[in-house]
Amino acid sequence: MPSFVKIPSTHVDQRSVIAFRGRKPLAESGNRTRFGRYRVQDILGRGGFGTVYLGFDDELHRKVAIKVPHAECIQDERDVEAYMSEARLVAQLEHDGIASVYDVGRLPDGTCYVVSRFVDGESLAARLSSNPPDLKYAVEIVRSICVTLDYVHQRGIVHRDIKPGNILLSVDGRVYVTDFGLALRDHQVGGRPGIAGTPKYMSPEQARGESHLVDGRSDLFSLGIVLYRLITGTHPFDGRSTSSVLEGIIHGSPGSPRELNEQISPALQRICLKALAKPLSQRYQKASLLAEDLRRLFFDSTTGVRPIDAPETEETRLITSEDHLAGVTPRGLRSFDSADARFFLKLLPGPFDAQGVPESLRFWKSRIESGDDEQAFRVGLIYGPSGCGKSSLVKAGLLPLLDSDIETVFIEATPDQTEQRLLARLRRNQVESSGEQNLRDCLYQRRTDTSSGKTLIVIDQFEQWLHAVSDPAESDLAGALRQCDGVHLQCLLLVRDDFWLAVSRFMACLDVDPAQNRNMRLVDLFDLLHARHVLAELGCGYGRLPENSRELTAEQNRFLDLAINGLQQHDKIIPVRLALFAEMVKGKPWLPATLSGIGGIQGVGARFLEECFETSTAPADQRVHRDAVHRTLTALLPEQGTDIKGAMKSWEELLEASGYRSQPDQFRALMRILDTNLRLITPTDPLGSSPGENSERSGMRFYQLTHDFLVPAIRERVTAAERSSRRGRAELLLRDLTSSWSRRADGRSLPSWFE
Repeated sequence: MPSFVKIPSTHVDQRSVIAFRGRKPLAESGNRTRFGRYRVQDILGRGGFGTVYLGFDDELHRKVAIKVPHAECIQDERDVEAYMSEARLVAQLEHDGIASVYDVGRLPDGTCYVVSRFVDGESLAARLSSNPPDLKYAVEIVRSICVTLDYVHQRGIVHRDIKPGNILLSVDGRVYVTDFGLALRDHQVGGRPGIAGTPKYMSPEQARGESHLVDGRSDLFSLGIVLYRLITGTHPFDGRSTSSVLEGIIHGSPGSPRELNEQISPALQRICLKALAKPLSQRYQKASLLAEDLRRLFFDSTTGVRPIDAPETEETRLITSEDHLAGVTPRGLRSFDSADARFFLKLLPGPFDAQGVPESLRFWKSRIESGDDEQAFRVGLIYGPSGCGKSSLVKAGLLPLLDSDIETVFIEATPDQTEQRLLARLRRNQVESSGEQNLRDCLYQRRTDTSSGKTLIVIDQFEQWLHAVSDPAESDLAGALRQCDGVHLQCLLLVRDDFWLAVSRFMACLDVDPAQNRNMRLVDLFDLLHARHVLAELGCGYGRLPENSRELTAEQNRFLDLAINGLQQHDKIIPVRLALFAEMVKGKPWLPATLSGIGGIQGVGARFLEECFETSTAPADQRVHRDAVHRTLTALLPEQGTDIKGAMKSWEELLEASGYRSQPDQFRALMRILDTNLRLITPTDPLGSSPGENSERSGMRFYQLTHDFLVPAIRERVTAAERSSRRGRAELLLRDLTSSWSRRADGRSLPSWFE
């Protein structure tokens, strides 16, 4: 008797399969001995949806597999018809990787059954339990499954239950995918309605019960879990209960495969993690693309991964190994630039393609280098929250990757010099330029000169310009950027997400429709796992942590965990805050005791403010504004009792608060330090206010604190300064009493006689 194990449904437990492989007598199980012309010889498996029998076709003299659903799963004729319809659909599939459906039938008592090819071999689940395949064979198994899934997906069929139990390995070396949706109607799994599949191998959209979003990419996520388990020996989203497993799939991040198996190459890890990307748009979009990436891999424990059909070359080593990447050079609060391109990609979240380029950059690279009107954009938009790393992404990531025949013109926007800066840069790069040309004429010449390559204009911090211009539609910049055609001239704007309304109106006046994943992409904050990876890289760059993560001590790991937990807000971490933290502790041991010694994460923020403005080592041009900084930041604090950054204040209001009313030049210098240099405050968009308020404030510039995490640190410094004088202590007392009175207006909120 062959060791074939057929797993028939979404609920087959491997332990029950092993029990049934013991050839329990049919009489003992109380099952039928015939289904039409098919004689039952044994039970191959039994699960939540039905039973699979080993049968023999008396007419054609061959072994078959007979799948019979449980009676409770077939309640009426609609269930029968659905079951039979899916069987007929699978019967139309003719592929070497599919166990063909031979026949369907119904017995007089209404029992329906499906007869399919019997595969002599074992399931991948059984193989994993007894003799797991090596890495090379594991890659080949998954590649074969991809080829089969590509065939199936092209015909509009989604499997929805890819798992080791539904993958068969025949004795002649073939890989089969079984149970194409036959058990996947709208029944419940784990007591959660609308969820179909095996919990441990579900995609995030399946785990959330979003059946309307399930497509071929869901199968590829499940296959990514299979690949992860094959190459690491562990499950990426393990848990003690079904709910914890589903929670991990929806919100958790898989650990680094290379940390679990050092023989895994960087290229194989990239492929695996790309398949496991949470957003549908970041996964492999087709099974054929995953199959192609796997085809390139030929794993050898000595040389790593290289293309099967080509010898290893220097270029191949650069693509498939991270050993060539230099260590990270931290930049503090400054953005990374082209000089950092050699290591910057390792700081970006995945998924990565076969060349080691993250999908977030591949998206823009392909659309900028394309000469196709359909793919190329006229004006693109990179948006995200303050401090998310938009500038670094473009300067150190995207621009160094572009083809050399693309001319890039990068500027930072300012409230009143953006057009002049752009024109000056264009003239500098233009061989023949007239000093009389205005910005529009200059861009017109770039667009119509087909003898030269494409020009890409990048305008960073575009909110600075939006913030200052009262009528963008009538501006010189808008008139000039209308020359962008996407083929010869493109523009990429980098803007904060809270300026969405203003930038949408600007794009409209260019006749450009911003569309997600076409000419617009979000740069999000770091998730906790990636933030920990980046913090470890920064620690290595500062010489505080070992280069090999496996050499981290328990105390160093504890430091990283405590830091990430303290820096996170709503399970996200602002990249610039991560960089600030690393900068402030770079001279100390990265151990838990260090965090305690500086007063925890909040102490880092207070220490930063102190070193910027108060200590003897603070820059002289910043230290001279110490008192004005104190007054300005105090004006921007929210009301007592909340740590959410406060309401916006106008330029005039901050001028008055700073004490520089009679010294406007000093105030401009102060604002340049707080906004441009240190990013403690930021321009804010007044367009979200009410119509009346907006009209009253037309033409005014407004500011607010850049991040919520600055509030406790600023408040601590303000409080410390006020406590140093009798007047300050009196103001603190009155502020506390006022806050108490606003919450509860009674005698206990009034000052005492002594106070």
